[in-house]
Amino acid sequence: MLRIAPVAVAQSQAAATLVTRITGGEPPYLYVIRFKDAVLPQITDTTMEGSVRKTFQLGTLEQGKTAGFTISVTDKANRLALYESTPSEQLNGVKTP
Repeated sequence: MLRIAPVAVAQSQAAATLVTRITGGEPPYLYVIRFKDAVLPQITDTTMEGSVRKTFQLGTLEQGKTAGFTISVTDKANRLALYESTPSEQLNGVKTP
C-alpha cells in the first residue's frame, strides 16, 4: 500500500520547508504539493527513494493568512496516495522585514 508519512513543517520569515516520506508501492514516485487558499505555486517533482524535502519562498502568503496543502503521490503502477495537511501543519503568512 502506498503511504505518505505525516509532514514536518519548518517555517521562517520568508521560507518554509516541508519534509515527508513516501513508502510502499513501486518507485519512481511522482508527487504534487498543492496549496489551498494561497497564491503559492504548485510543486511537482519525483523521487526514487521516497524522501521528500521541499523549501520554497512564502512571499505571496499575506500576513495573518494560513495555507493548508494537499500532497498527492502516484507510483510506477499508477497507485495513488493523498495527504491533507492538519491545522498544525498549515503555513502562516508573516510580516516581511
